[in-house]
Amino acid sequence: MMKNYEGVEANFHQIKNEQIEEGVDEFLEQKEMNLLVTYSPQKSFLERFFHLSITRHILEHIKIPMLVLK
Repeated sequence: MMKNYEGVEANFHQIKNEQIEEGVDEFLEQKEMNLLVTYSPQKSFLERFFHLSITRHILEHIKIPMLVLK
């Protein structure tokens, strides 16, 4: 996926926490991050209606800028 972006350094991490928002916030503080990039897949009408947005909850808890890719 990153082969077209020469010179760009990207790191991918998996974190575990019962509360997603808390886990992300703790990770960002530990790693002293200054930008969070997330991916939000396209949802159908019913998925948007019934599914809670994890991305939105994360955005409400973090203290740094967040870029959401769709």
